[in-house]
Amino acid sequence: SSGKSSGKSSGKSSGKSSGKSSGKSTRSTATKKKSTAAKMASVSYTMVYGGYSWGYKTNIILSGGYVSKTTYATKAKALTACYKNAKCLGVSYTPADKKFRLNKATKEKAHPSGKHWLKKGTSYTYGGRVWSQKSGYQVTGAKAATTKYTDVDSALAACAASDDCNAVNKVSTSELYLMKKSTVEVKKGRSCYIQGDKVGQYGGYSYTSLSGYYYGGWLSSTQYKTYTLALKACSSNTKCTGVTKIGTGKFKLNSGSTVSANSKYTLYPRGGLSDSKYYFSYANTVFSAHAPYAMSGKVDGKTYTTRTAALDACVQATKCLGFTQSSNKKFTLNSSKTKTKTAGNVAYVKHGRAMVSNGYMWQEFSGTALKGTATTTTYKTFALAAKACASNSACKGVTYVSAKKFQLNSSKTRVTTKGKICWVKRGKTAAYKSFYWTQNTGYKGQEYVSTTSYSSLAAAQVKCLATAACGGVTKASSKYYLNNYHTLASSSGTSVYIKGGEKIEQVTVYLSYKSYTWKMRSPWQFAAKLTTKKYTSRNAALKACASNAKCMGISKAGSKEYYLGKGTAYKPGKGMKIFIKYGAMSTYGGYSWTSKSDYTLSGGYLTTTAYTTKAKALTACKGNSKCKGVILKGGKYYLGKGDSFKSGSGYTTYKKTSEIKSLNDYYWTVYSALIPL
Repeated sequence: SSGKSSGKSSGKSSGKSSGKSSGKSTRSTATKKKSTAAKMASVSYTMVYGGYSWGYKTNIILSGGYVSKTTYATKAKALTACYKNAKCLGVSYTPADKKFRLNKATKEKAHPSGKHWLKKGTSYTYGGRVWSQKSGYQVTGAKAATTKYTDVDSALAACAASDDCNAVNKVSTSELYLMKKSTVEVKKGRSCYIQGDKVGQYGGYSYTSLSGYYYGGWLSSTQYKTYTLALKACSSNTKCTGVTKIGTGKFKLNSGSTVSANSKYTLYPRGGLSDSKYYFSYANTVFSAHAPYAMSGKVDGKTYTTRTAALDACVQATKCLGFTQSSNKKFTLNSSKTKTKTAGNVAYVKHGRAMVSNGYMWQEFSGTALKGTATTTTYKTFALAAKACASNSACKGVTYVSAKKFQLNSSKTRVTTKGKICWVKRGKTAAYKSFYWTQNTGYKGQEYVSTTSYSSLAAAQVKCLATAACGGVTKASSKYYLNNYHTLASSSGTSVYIKGGEKIEQVTVYLSYKSYTWKMRSPWQFAAKLTTKKYTSRNAALKACASNAKCMGISKAGSKEYYLGKGTAYKPGKGMKIFIKYGAMSTYGGYSWTSKSDYTLSGGYLTTTAYTTKAKALTACKGNSKCKGVILKGGKYYLGKGDSFKSGSGYTTYKKTSEIKSLNDYYWTVYSALIPL
């Protein structure tokens, strides 16, 4: 059991790892009495190792039997064996034989200079604290408040800020409550989060904060001026067991593990690798960053020196499923999403299409639907649904159910459903100075570019865009700091704004060539090539595509580099553009008209007036700004509305595409409010 490390007058208890548990104990309760020389200071705290949180205590071991007769020479080996073994509930160390053993019971037994690590649950680091997550359990007793929280992070942040809260009960994905106690009981379908100690992070390692203690044994005489510099040095040294603050602006690295009391010191024992994760948008693609992890599989064997270069390359490469950052200037593309915990590394996983709307980033999934309904109201468009979801904290995403029917969902859990599309609501995202910035609360930059602070977010963002090493901005109190590159650390009371990709200004224009209308869109490319043949001019590629029924358009990959495309799947392509074979082209009355059989217009008829000839209908349409095309049905022509084609058996539609002029044997398409770049 363990409690908060500061700011609270009462201790915390975390309970046993199964069944009911009770009893309060105070964390960091050093025994100030005189003791034998062999007995170390009595201390307890929560640490992270192997994805689990562990309750560490000195002068006590676990009794009640061992998992096996196997002993381990190091703590790391014993903890690793324990978290991989479901029967293991903790690890004990006895100084007599200097061995570590796996325990199958949680009963405690006094033992001078002995120590143990109780496996408390899956670790979750948020808001500068470590939380023990227990599935299949709930916390007993009274609530600390009646407020219902709709997401885990908000509930944990509120609990950390409350003097009465020791844990959080999760009833469902969108129903969480703060609890006074931390005593747990078995409850199927529920889960809970037990609050532990303050924890810092660097290089993927966790560091618990213990005021009034230090480790015996110094790694060297070197002193570091800041907490961050000391953690950085410790994280890169395998012999370092922690950091001790010995005075203002004075930090030293430890090599021992015997805890001693000193009211003037603060100990930061190094735990195991602790996770952090965040999402951001780049080139209309969702990426998630996972530390400390590395991905597997090589794509091109190249090493990229900036994250931007790696992102650009990964977006373009179909085989790229993400990339690994092994240092601030070393990135490699990966062909597998398999992640392995690796100190000092960050894995960037490439996901699907990203959309930014109503102040949030939305991750799109085709062929899936989200579980749970946030409200019974449905919406006719995604834009309306996203607007409603953005203002509803219980809403976790949107699902396209059927034509003109979008549902708000209360869960991010996806279910494979043919014909459905869903959008998961990710972090708050907004564009500033043509870049997207995604907000993550409860985190800060692992390092700052400098100690310089800014009085506003805008001022910090402007400076960040002008600083190559800046990966985002941290808000701490009322000040803003530039993050040194992109690695984050859990922190209380802070927010970080991740610098994503440039805001893509999408442009769509039409041109006429070889009796076809071609829809040009940038910055996009076809997801698949029809052939590997490269064309050196646009017109040569368009001519080849026009004569090939399987060709759906062309991609411009670079100067004098064009390829034929197949299928209807497109992906973002920085500096690229596509020409989609849109339909048969004809001209009339100063406009180009794109015709398609078995298609109507998305808005249906503009009026009920029927025309007996196509020429009369086209004449009426070209002079009517609300008319988007002419629809032929049953031998009669009608004016249509709607900006896109819609499948419709028995219809033939002539869509008014663009204003066009003929000069010197060429067609020239006219556009207003556009300039060449």
